[in-house]
Amino acid sequence: MRLFYRVIVLCHTVIPSFNEVSQRMVYESQSPDETALVEAIANSKILLKNRSKSNVTFTVPTADGRQTQHVVEVLHTLEFDSTRKRMSVIARDTETGKLHLYCKGADNIILNRLDENVNVNSDEMLRNAIQALHDFSIVGLRTLCIAYRELDEDLYTHFRDEYEAAETALVDRDLRMAAVCEKVEHGFTLLGCTAIEDRLQDEVPETIDFLLNAGIKLWLLTGDKQETAINIGQSSKLIQDGMQVIKLNSKGVPECGQILDKIKADIISNAGIKGFRYCLVIDGDSLSHVFSGKFEQKLVDVGVFCHSVICCRVSPLQKSQVVLMVKKILKKMTLAIGDGANDCPMIMSAHVGVGIMGREGTQAVRCSDFAFAEFRFLKRLLVVHGRWSYMRLASLIFYNFYKNLAFITPQFIFGFYSAWSGQMIYEEFFMTWFNLFYTSVPPLLLGIFEQDVSDEDTEKIPQLYFQCRAGAYWNSTAFLGMLIDSVYHSVGSFLYLELLI
Repeated sequence: MRLFYRVIVLCHTVIPSFNEVSQRMVYESQSPDETALVEAIANSKILLKNRSKSNVTFTVPTADGRQTQHVVEVLHTLEFDSTRKRMSVIARDTETGKLHLYCKGADNIILNRLDENVNVNSDEMLRNAIQALHDFSIVGLRTLCIAYRELDEDLYTHFRDEYEAAETALVDRDLRMAAVCEKVEHGFTLLGCTAIEDRLQDEVPETIDFLLNAGIKLWLLTGDKQETAINIGQSSKLIQDGMQVIKLNSKGVPECGQILDKIKADIISNAGIKGFRYCLVIDGDSLSHVFSGKFEQKLVDVGVFCHSVICCRVSPLQKSQVVLMVKKILKKMTLAIGDGANDCPMIMSAHVGVGIMGREGTQAVRCSDFAFAEFRFLKRLLVVHGRWSYMRLASLIFYNFYKNLAFITPQFIFGFYSAWSGQMIYEEFFMTWFNLFYTSVPPLLLGIFEQDVSDEDTEKIPQLYFQCRAGAYWNSTAFLGMLIDSVYHSVGSFLYLELLI
Protein backbone atom coordinates (compact mmCIF):
# COMPACT_ATOMS: atom_id res chain seq x y z
CA MET A 1 0.00 0.00 0.00
CA ARG A 2 2.90 2.37 0.71
CA LEU A 3 4.26 1.77 -2.78
CA PHE A 4 0.77 2.17 -4.26
CA TYR A 5 0.35 5.55 -2.58
CA ARG A 6 3.88 6.56 -3.51
CA VAL A 7 3.19 6.02 -7.21
CA ILE A 8 0.04 8.15 -7.02
CA VAL A 9 1.76 10.98 -5.13
CA LEU A 10 4.74 11.02 -7.53
CA CYS A 11 3.42 10.10 -10.98
CA HIS A 12 1.33 13.09 -12.10
CA THR A 13 1.46 16.70 -13.30
CA VAL A 14 -0.41 18.18 -10.34
CA ILE A 15 0.80 21.52 -8.96
CA PRO A 16 0.18 21.92 -5.18
CA SER A 17 -0.41 25.25 -3.45
CA PHE A 18 -1.48 26.28 0.02
CA ASN A 19 -4.68 28.29 0.38
CA GLU A 20 -4.29 30.83 3.18
CA VAL A 21 -8.04 31.32 3.53
CA SER A 22 -9.10 27.68 3.86
CA GLN A 23 -5.77 26.64 5.44
CA ARG A 24 -5.52 23.56 3.24
CA MET A 25 -3.64 22.30 0.21
CA VAL A 26 -5.13 23.01 -3.21
CA TYR A 27 -4.21 20.85 -6.20
CA GLU A 28 -4.43 21.96 -9.81
CA SER A 29 -3.82 19.97 -12.97
CA GLN A 30 -4.84 19.83 -16.62
CA SER A 31 -6.32 16.40 -15.93
CA PRO A 32 -9.14 16.25 -13.34
CA ASP A 33 -8.41 12.52 -12.96
CA GLU A 34 -4.93 13.25 -11.62
CA THR A 35 -6.29 15.86 -9.25
CA ALA A 36 -8.94 13.41 -8.03
CA LEU A 37 -6.33 10.74 -7.24
CA VAL A 38 -4.06 13.14 -5.35
CA GLU A 39 -7.01 14.49 -3.38
CA ALA A 40 -8.18 10.95 -2.64
CA ILE A 41 -4.91 9.90 -1.00
CA ALA A 42 -4.90 13.22 0.87
CA ASN A 43 -7.89 11.82 2.76
CA SER A 44 -5.50 9.13 3.99
CA LYS A 45 -3.19 11.89 5.29
CA ILE A 46 -0.66 11.36 2.47
CA LEU A 47 -0.25 14.98 1.42
CA LEU A 48 1.58 16.34 -1.58
CA LYS A 49 3.34 19.39 -0.15
CA ASN A 50 5.66 20.75 -2.79
CA ARG A 51 6.70 19.99 -6.33
CA SER A 52 9.65 21.35 -8.27
CA LYS A 53 11.31 20.30 -11.49
CA SER A 54 13.61 17.86 -9.71
CA ASN A 55 11.98 17.10 -6.32
CA VAL A 56 8.64 16.08 -4.86
CA THR A 57 7.91 16.56 -1.16
CA PHE A 58 5.09 14.72 0.57
CA THR A 59 4.11 13.67 4.09
CA VAL A 60 3.15 10.21 5.33
CA PRO A 61 1.39 9.43 8.65
CA THR A 62 3.17 7.27 11.22
CA ALA A 63 1.75 4.76 13.66
CA ASP A 64 1.77 7.29 16.50
CA GLY A 65 -0.27 9.83 14.49
CA ARG A 66 2.59 12.14 13.52
CA GLN A 67 3.46 13.20 9.96
CA THR A 68 6.89 12.38 8.50
CA GLN A 69 8.15 14.29 5.51
CA HIS A 70 9.75 12.56 2.50
CA VAL A 71 11.67 14.10 -0.37
CA VAL A 72 12.06 12.13 -3.60
CA GLU A 73 14.31 13.21 -6.43
CA VAL A 74 12.52 12.96 -9.79
CA LEU A 75 15.12 12.26 -12.46
CA HIS A 76 12.92 11.85 -15.52
CA THR A 77 9.25 12.21 -16.36
CA LEU A 78 8.05 10.10 -19.26
CA GLU A 79 4.98 12.01 -20.32
CA PHE A 80 1.58 10.57 -21.12
CA ASP A 81 0.36 10.71 -24.71
CA SER A 82 -2.40 9.10 -26.72
CA THR A 83 -0.09 6.47 -28.20
CA ARG A 84 1.70 5.42 -25.00
CA LYS A 85 -1.46 5.57 -22.83
CA ARG A 86 0.72 5.65 -19.74
CA MET A 87 2.90 7.99 -17.69
CA SER A 88 6.08 7.11 -15.83
CA VAL A 89 8.56 8.81 -13.54
CA ILE A 90 12.07 7.65 -12.68
CA ALA A 91 12.84 8.69 -9.11
CA ARG A 92 15.60 8.25 -6.55
CA ASP A 93 14.74 7.95 -2.88
CA THR A 94 16.91 10.48 -1.05
CA GLU A 95 16.97 8.28 2.06
CA THR A 96 17.88 4.89 0.57
CA GLY A 97 19.37 6.01 -2.74
CA LYS A 98 17.39 3.36 -4.66
CA LEU A 99 16.10 3.96 -8.17
CA HIS A 100 12.51 3.14 -9.08
CA LEU A 101 10.33 3.58 -12.12
CA TYR A 102 6.73 4.36 -11.16
CA CYS A 103 4.03 4.00 -13.79
CA LYS A 104 0.30 4.40 -14.17
CA GLY A 105 -1.72 3.81 -17.32
CA ALA A 106 -4.45 1.93 -19.13
CA ASP A 107 -4.96 -1.65 -18.03
CA ASN A 108 -4.29 -3.16 -21.47
CA ILE A 109 -0.94 -1.33 -21.56
CA ILE A 110 0.25 -2.09 -18.02
CA LEU A 111 -0.89 -5.72 -17.89
CA ASN A 112 1.04 -6.47 -21.08
CA ARG A 113 4.22 -5.06 -19.51
CA LEU A 114 4.24 -7.04 -16.26
CA ASP A 115 7.15 -9.22 -15.26
CA GLU A 116 7.48 -12.30 -17.47
CA ASN A 117 7.43 -14.55 -14.40
CA VAL A 118 3.91 -13.39 -13.49
CA ASN A 119 1.25 -15.88 -14.58
CA VAL A 120 -2.39 -14.91 -14.59
CA ASN A 121 -3.49 -18.48 -13.90
CA SER A 122 -1.31 -18.87 -10.80
CA ASP A 123 -1.25 -15.34 -9.40
CA GLU A 124 -4.39 -14.83 -7.34
CA MET A 125 -3.75 -11.11 -6.76
CA LEU A 126 -3.47 -10.50 -10.49
CA ARG A 127 -6.70 -12.38 -11.14
CA ASN A 128 -8.44 -10.34 -8.45
CA ALA A 129 -7.12 -7.11 -9.97
CA ILE A 130 -8.36 -8.06 -13.44
CA GLN A 131 -11.75 -8.96 -12.01
CA ALA A 132 -11.86 -5.65 -10.12
CA LEU A 133 -11.06 -3.75 -13.33
CA HIS A 134 -13.88 -5.58 -15.06
CA ASP A 135 -16.32 -4.84 -12.24
CA PHE A 136 -15.35 -1.17 -12.16
CA SER A 137 -15.81 -0.88 -15.94
CA ILE A 138 -19.26 -2.46 -15.85
CA VAL A 139 -20.54 0.27 -13.53
CA GLY A 140 -19.00 2.99 -15.72
CA LEU A 141 -15.86 3.89 -13.76
CA ARG A 142 -12.65 5.03 -15.46
CA THR A 143 -9.80 2.73 -14.49
CA LEU A 144 -6.02 2.91 -14.29
CA CYS A 145 -3.38 0.39 -13.30
CA ILE A 146 -0.56 1.28 -10.88
CA ALA A 147 2.81 -0.47 -11.24
CA TYR A 148 6.53 -0.06 -10.53
CA ARG A 149 9.93 -1.65 -11.07
CA GLU A 150 13.37 -1.26 -9.55
CA LEU A 151 16.23 -0.01 -11.69
CA ASP A 152 19.92 -0.68 -11.19
CA GLU A 153 22.52 1.99 -11.79
CA ASP A 154 23.84 0.45 -15.01
CA LEU A 155 20.39 0.21 -16.60
CA TYR A 156 19.53 3.75 -15.57
CA THR A 157 22.82 5.15 -16.87
CA HIS A 158 22.29 3.45 -20.22
CA PHE A 159 18.72 4.77 -20.38
CA ARG A 160 19.77 8.30 -19.42
CA ASP A 161 22.40 8.49 -22.16
CA GLU A 162 20.00 7.23 -24.82
CA TYR A 163 17.17 9.44 -23.60
CA GLU A 164 19.30 12.60 -23.62
CA ALA A 165 20.54 11.75 -27.11
CA ALA A 166 16.97 11.27 -28.31
CA GLU A 167 15.89 14.58 -26.74
CA THR A 168 18.50 16.48 -28.74
CA ALA A 169 17.88 14.60 -31.98
CA LEU A 170 16.94 16.74 -34.96
CA VAL A 171 15.14 13.96 -36.86
CA ASP A 172 12.38 11.68 -35.53
CA ARG A 173 12.79 13.02 -32.01
CA ASP A 174 9.44 11.73 -30.72
CA LEU A 175 9.89 8.29 -32.23
CA ARG A 176 13.36 7.91 -30.77
CA MET A 177 12.24 9.03 -27.32
CA ALA A 178 9.32 6.59 -27.41
CA ALA A 179 11.67 3.76 -28.38
CA VAL A 180 14.01 4.57 -25.50
CA CYS A 181 11.11 4.66 -23.01
CA GLU A 182 9.91 1.31 -24.28
CA LYS A 183 13.20 -0.28 -23.19
CA VAL A 184 12.64 0.46 -19.50
CA GLU A 185 8.85 0.41 -19.24
CA HIS A 186 8.47 -3.34 -18.81
CA GLY A 187 8.96 -5.98 -16.15
CA PHE A 188 6.49 -4.18 -13.90
CA THR A 189 5.08 -5.36 -10.60
CA LEU A 190 1.38 -4.58 -10.39
CA LEU A 191 0.50 -2.67 -7.23
CA GLY A 192 -3.22 -2.19 -7.81
CA CYS A 193 -5.77 -0.26 -9.79
CA THR A 194 -7.84 2.89 -9.39
CA ALA A 195 -11.39 3.75 -10.43
CA ILE A 196 -12.82 7.24 -10.90
CA GLU A 197 -16.44 8.17 -11.48
CA ASP A 198 -16.94 10.32 -14.56
CA ARG A 199 -20.35 11.83 -13.89
CA LEU A 200 -22.62 12.88 -16.71
CA GLN A 201 -23.68 16.50 -16.82
CA ASP A 202 -27.30 17.50 -16.30
CA GLU A 203 -29.81 16.48 -19.00
CA VAL A 204 -27.29 14.53 -21.08
CA PRO A 205 -29.60 11.48 -21.51
CA GLU A 206 -32.54 13.71 -22.41
CA THR A 207 -30.45 15.65 -24.94
CA ILE A 208 -29.15 12.51 -26.64
CA ASP A 209 -32.63 10.99 -26.76
CA PHE A 210 -33.94 14.20 -28.35
CA LEU A 211 -31.19 14.25 -30.98
CA LEU A 212 -31.79 10.60 -31.86
CA ASN A 213 -35.51 11.30 -32.28
CA ALA A 214 -34.58 14.25 -34.50
CA GLY A 215 -32.90 11.82 -36.90
CA ILE A 216 -29.30 12.72 -36.01
CA LYS A 217 -26.80 9.85 -35.96
CA LEU A 218 -24.56 9.83 -32.89
CA TRP A 219 -21.15 8.15 -32.70
CA LEU A 220 -19.39 8.05 -29.32
CA LEU A 221 -15.58 8.10 -29.56
CA THR A 222 -13.92 7.47 -26.20
CA GLY A 223 -10.68 6.22 -24.74
CA ASP A 224 -12.43 4.25 -21.97
CA LYS A 225 -12.63 0.48 -21.70
CA GLN A 226 -15.33 -1.32 -23.64
CA GLU A 227 -17.39 -2.13 -20.55
CA THR A 228 -17.15 1.48 -19.36
CA ALA A 229 -18.12 2.79 -22.79
CA ILE A 230 -21.17 0.51 -22.92
CA ASN A 231 -22.21 1.60 -19.44
CA ILE A 232 -21.88 5.26 -20.43
CA GLY A 233 -23.89 4.55 -23.56
CA GLN A 234 -26.67 2.99 -21.48
CA SER A 235 -26.75 5.76 -18.89
CA SER A 236 -26.76 8.46 -21.57
CA LYS A 237 -29.49 6.69 -23.61
CA LEU A 238 -27.17 6.21 -26.54
CA ILE A 239 -27.98 2.53 -26.01
CA GLN A 240 -31.73 2.42 -25.45
CA ASP A 241 -34.03 -0.29 -24.15
CA GLY A 242 -34.50 -3.10 -26.63
CA MET A 243 -31.46 -2.11 -28.67
CA GLN A 244 -29.15 -4.96 -29.63
CA VAL A 245 -25.46 -4.32 -28.90
CA ILE A 246 -23.05 -5.71 -31.51
CA LYS A 247 -19.40 -5.94 -30.41
CA LEU A 248 -16.56 -5.90 -32.93
CA ASN A 249 -13.35 -7.19 -31.31
CA SER A 250 -11.05 -8.57 -33.97
CA LYS A 251 -7.56 -10.00 -33.50
CA GLY A 252 -6.34 -9.48 -37.04
CA VAL A 253 -7.04 -7.63 -40.28
CA PRO A 254 -8.62 -10.55 -42.20
CA GLU A 255 -10.82 -11.46 -39.24
CA CYS A 256 -12.00 -7.85 -38.97
CA GLY A 257 -13.23 -7.83 -42.58
CA GLN A 258 -15.01 -11.15 -42.10
CA ILE A 259 -16.77 -9.98 -38.94
CA LEU A 260 -17.95 -6.78 -40.65
CA ASP A 261 -19.38 -8.80 -43.56
CA LYS A 262 -21.19 -11.12 -41.13
CA ILE A 263 -22.61 -8.22 -39.09
CA LYS A 264 -23.88 -6.52 -42.24
CA ALA A 265 -25.50 -9.72 -43.50
CA ASP A 266 -27.21 -10.32 -40.14
CA ILE A 267 -28.55 -6.77 -39.99
CA ILE A 268 -29.89 -6.94 -43.56
CA SER A 269 -31.58 -10.28 -42.86
CA ASN A 270 -33.39 -8.71 -39.88
CA ALA A 271 -34.15 -5.43 -41.64
CA GLY A 272 -37.83 -6.22 -42.10
CA ILE A 273 -38.42 -7.23 -38.48
CA LYS A 274 -40.09 -4.47 -36.48
CA GLY A 275 -38.31 -3.30 -33.36
CA PHE A 276 -34.80 -4.41 -34.37
CA ARG A 277 -32.38 -1.60 -33.51
CA TYR A 278 -28.62 -1.92 -33.24
CA CYS A 279 -25.67 -0.28 -31.54
CA LEU A 280 -22.20 -1.15 -32.85
CA VAL A 281 -19.35 -1.21 -30.31
CA ILE A 282 -15.84 -1.38 -31.77
CA ASP A 283 -12.54 -1.25 -29.88
CA GLY A 284 -9.38 0.63 -30.83
CA ASP A 285 -7.50 -2.44 -32.07
CA SER A 286 -10.33 -3.39 -34.41
CA LEU A 287 -10.48 0.20 -35.62
CA SER A 288 -6.77 -0.03 -36.47
CA HIS A 289 -7.52 -3.19 -38.44
CA VAL A 290 -10.28 -1.35 -40.30
CA PHE A 291 -7.93 1.42 -41.42
CA SER A 292 -4.98 -0.85 -42.20
CA GLY A 293 -7.20 -3.31 -44.09
CA LYS A 294 -9.05 -0.60 -46.04
CA PHE A 295 -12.40 -1.68 -44.59
CA GLU A 296 -13.70 1.87 -44.13
CA GLN A 297 -16.57 1.34 -46.57
CA LYS A 298 -17.64 -1.82 -44.75
CA LEU A 299 -17.58 -0.09 -41.36
CA VAL A 300 -19.60 2.85 -42.65
CA ASP A 301 -22.15 0.51 -44.26
CA VAL A 302 -22.64 -1.23 -40.91
CA GLY A 303 -22.70 2.09 -39.04
CA VAL A 304 -25.45 3.45 -41.30
CA PHE A 305 -27.70 0.50 -40.41
CA CYS A 306 -27.06 1.06 -36.67
CA HIS A 307 -28.86 3.70 -34.63
CA SER A 308 -25.63 4.52 -32.75
CA VAL A 309 -21.95 3.58 -32.83
CA ILE A 310 -19.50 3.47 -29.91
CA CYS A 311 -15.75 3.39 -30.54
CA CYS A 312 -13.82 2.60 -27.32
CA ARG A 313 -10.14 2.60 -26.42
CA VAL A 314 -9.44 4.93 -29.35
CA SER A 315 -6.61 7.43 -29.62
CA PRO A 316 -7.06 11.09 -30.65
CA LEU A 317 -5.70 10.22 -34.10
CA GLN A 318 -8.28 7.48 -34.51
CA LYS A 319 -11.04 9.89 -33.49
CA SER A 320 -9.95 12.21 -36.28
CA GLN A 321 -9.75 9.30 -38.74
CA VAL A 322 -13.31 8.23 -37.94
CA VAL A 323 -14.65 11.74 -38.56
CA LEU A 324 -12.74 12.04 -41.84
CA MET A 325 -13.97 8.59 -42.88
CA VAL A 326 -17.61 9.60 -42.42
CA LYS A 327 -17.06 12.90 -44.25
CA LYS A 328 -15.36 11.22 -47.19
CA ILE A 329 -17.64 8.21 -47.66
CA LEU A 330 -21.07 9.48 -46.61
CA LYS A 331 -20.47 13.11 -47.63
CA LYS A 332 -22.66 14.22 -44.74
CA MET A 333 -22.40 17.23 -42.47
CA THR A 334 -20.48 16.25 -39.33
CA LEU A 335 -20.33 17.85 -35.89
CA ALA A 336 -17.80 16.86 -33.23
CA ILE A 337 -18.13 17.81 -29.56
CA GLY A 338 -15.57 17.27 -26.81
CA ASP A 339 -14.12 18.77 -23.65
CA GLY A 340 -10.47 17.71 -23.54
CA ALA A 341 -7.20 18.08 -25.40
CA ASN A 342 -7.52 14.54 -26.78
CA ASP A 343 -10.70 15.67 -28.58
CA CYS A 344 -8.98 18.48 -30.52
CA PRO A 345 -8.08 16.42 -33.65
CA MET A 346 -11.66 15.17 -33.85
CA ILE A 347 -13.12 18.67 -33.40
CA MET A 348 -10.87 20.16 -36.08
CA SER A 349 -11.66 17.35 -38.54
CA ALA A 350 -15.44 17.86 -38.43
CA HIS A 351 -17.38 20.45 -40.39
CA VAL A 352 -18.55 22.01 -37.12
CA GLY A 353 -16.53 21.77 -33.91
CA VAL A 354 -18.00 22.34 -30.45
CA GLY A 355 -15.91 22.65 -27.28
CA ILE A 356 -17.26 22.21 -23.76
CA MET A 357 -15.71 24.44 -21.10
CA GLY A 358 -15.21 21.94 -18.30
CA ARG A 359 -12.56 20.69 -15.89
CA GLU A 360 -10.58 19.11 -18.73
CA GLY A 361 -9.11 22.50 -19.66
CA THR A 362 -9.72 24.86 -22.55
CA GLN A 363 -7.84 23.14 -25.38
CA ALA A 364 -11.07 21.88 -26.95
CA VAL A 365 -12.65 25.33 -26.67
CA ARG A 366 -9.73 27.07 -28.38
CA CYS A 367 -9.91 24.85 -31.49
CA SER A 368 -13.72 24.81 -31.82
CA ASP A 369 -16.26 26.88 -33.72
CA PHE A 370 -18.72 27.07 -30.81
CA ALA A 371 -18.17 26.77 -27.08
CA PHE A 372 -20.52 26.41 -24.14
CA ALA A 373 -20.46 25.11 -20.60
CA GLU A 374 -22.71 22.03 -20.75
CA PHE A 375 -23.57 19.31 -23.24
CA ARG A 376 -27.32 19.99 -22.98
CA PHE A 377 -26.90 23.28 -24.85
CA LEU A 378 -26.08 21.26 -27.98
CA LYS A 379 -29.82 20.66 -28.44
CA ARG A 380 -30.58 24.37 -28.56
CA LEU A 381 -27.59 25.03 -30.83
CA LEU A 382 -28.83 22.51 -33.39
CA VAL A 383 -32.61 22.48 -33.31
CA VAL A 384 -33.24 26.12 -32.43
CA HIS A 385 -30.40 28.33 -33.64
CA GLY A 386 -29.27 25.88 -36.32
CA ARG A 387 -32.76 25.41 -37.72
CA TRP A 388 -33.58 29.12 -37.60
CA SER A 389 -30.28 30.05 -39.25
CA TYR A 390 -30.86 27.50 -42.02
CA MET A 391 -34.40 28.77 -42.62
CA ARG A 392 -33.38 32.45 -42.48
CA LEU A 393 -30.44 32.01 -44.82
CA ALA A 394 -32.58 30.11 -47.35
CA SER A 395 -35.27 32.82 -47.21
CA LEU A 396 -32.65 35.55 -47.54
CA ILE A 397 -31.13 33.96 -50.64
CA PHE A 398 -34.54 33.44 -52.21
CA TYR A 399 -35.50 37.04 -51.44
CA ASN A 400 -32.37 38.47 -53.05
CA PHE A 401 -32.85 36.44 -56.21
CA TYR A 402 -36.54 37.32 -56.31
CA LYS A 403 -36.26 41.07 -55.85
CA ASN A 404 -33.38 41.48 -58.32
CA LEU A 405 -35.01 39.33 -60.98
CA ALA A 406 -38.39 41.01 -60.48
CA PHE A 407 -36.70 44.42 -60.71
CA ILE A 408 -34.69 43.85 -63.89
CA THR A 409 -37.21 41.81 -65.93
CA PRO A 410 -39.48 44.83 -66.73
CA GLN A 411 -36.43 46.69 -68.00
CA PHE A 412 -35.63 43.73 -70.25
CA ILE A 413 -39.19 43.61 -71.61
CA PHE A 414 -39.19 47.39 -72.09
CA GLY A 415 -36.23 46.95 -74.44
CA PHE A 416 -38.59 45.55 -77.06
CA TYR A 417 -40.66 48.75 -76.84
CA SER A 418 -37.73 51.18 -76.78
CA ALA A 419 -35.92 49.51 -79.69
CA TRP A 420 -33.08 48.78 -77.27
CA SER A 421 -32.21 52.45 -77.23
CA GLY A 422 -31.10 52.33 -73.61
CA GLN A 423 -34.05 54.31 -72.34
CA MET A 424 -34.82 53.49 -68.69
CA ILE A 425 -38.26 52.35 -67.62
CA TYR A 426 -37.59 53.53 -64.09
CA GLU A 427 -36.78 56.96 -62.76
CA GLU A 428 -33.07 57.39 -62.11
CA PHE A 429 -33.81 58.23 -58.49
CA PHE A 430 -35.68 54.92 -58.09
CA MET A 431 -32.79 52.97 -59.65
CA THR A 432 -30.35 54.54 -57.21
CA TRP A 433 -32.41 53.97 -54.10
CA PHE A 434 -33.78 50.50 -54.93
CA ASN A 435 -31.16 48.43 -53.06
CA LEU A 436 -30.07 51.21 -50.72
CA PHE A 437 -33.46 52.14 -49.31
CA TYR A 438 -36.54 50.40 -50.71
CA THR A 439 -35.31 46.79 -50.29
CA SER A 440 -32.81 47.19 -47.44
CA VAL A 441 -35.09 46.44 -44.49
CA PRO A 442 -36.49 42.98 -45.44
CA PRO A 443 -33.04 41.28 -45.50
CA LEU A 444 -32.37 42.48 -41.95
CA LEU A 445 -35.77 41.34 -40.75
CA LEU A 446 -35.47 37.97 -42.49
CA GLY A 447 -31.92 37.35 -41.37
CA ILE A 448 -32.44 38.30 -37.73
CA PHE A 449 -36.06 37.88 -36.66
CA GLU A 450 -37.67 35.33 -38.99
CA GLN A 451 -39.01 32.24 -37.21
CA ASP A 452 -41.87 29.95 -38.05
CA VAL A 453 -42.04 28.19 -34.66
CA SER A 454 -41.11 29.53 -31.22
CA ASP A 455 -37.99 28.22 -29.54
CA GLU A 456 -40.05 26.62 -26.75
CA ASP A 457 -42.06 24.56 -29.23
CA THR A 458 -38.98 23.70 -31.28
CA GLU A 459 -37.26 22.22 -28.24
CA LYS A 460 -40.30 20.03 -27.56
CA ILE A 461 -40.81 18.63 -31.08
CA PRO A 462 -37.68 16.88 -32.42
CA GLN A 463 -39.48 15.99 -35.67
CA LEU A 464 -39.25 19.66 -36.74
CA TYR A 465 -35.55 19.12 -37.36
CA PHE A 466 -36.45 16.64 -40.12
CA GLN A 467 -37.47 19.65 -42.23
CA CYS A 468 -33.83 20.77 -42.30
CA ARG A 469 -32.48 17.30 -43.03
CA ALA A 470 -35.08 16.79 -45.77
CA GLY A 471 -34.21 20.13 -47.41
CA ALA A 472 -37.66 21.63 -46.92
CA TYR A 473 -36.32 25.20 -46.93
CA TRP A 474 -33.66 24.86 -49.63
CA ASN A 475 -34.18 22.66 -52.67
CA SER A 476 -34.34 22.90 -56.44
CA THR A 477 -38.16 22.88 -56.51
CA ALA A 478 -38.39 25.85 -54.16
CA PHE A 479 -35.71 27.69 -56.12
CA LEU A 480 -37.48 27.09 -59.42
CA GLY A 481 -40.78 28.21 -57.90
CA MET A 482 -39.15 31.42 -56.71
CA LEU A 483 -37.81 32.11 -60.23
CA ILE A 484 -41.23 31.53 -61.76
CA ASP A 485 -42.84 33.80 -59.17
CA SER A 486 -40.41 36.62 -59.82
CA VAL A 487 -40.87 36.47 -63.61
CA TYR A 488 -44.65 36.14 -63.29
CA HIS A 489 -44.92 39.13 -60.96
CA SER A 490 -42.61 41.33 -63.04
CA VAL A 491 -44.35 40.49 -66.34
CA GLY A 492 -47.77 40.96 -64.76
CA SER A 493 -46.78 44.32 -63.32
CA PHE A 494 -45.37 45.49 -66.65
CA LEU A 495 -48.45 44.50 -68.63
CA TYR A 496 -50.77 46.07 -66.04
CA LEU A 497 -48.88 49.38 -66.22
CA GLU A 498 -48.94 49.24 -70.02
CA LEU A 499 -52.71 48.85 -70.02
CA LEU A 500 -53.04 51.82 -67.67
CA ILE A 501 -50.87 53.96 -69.90
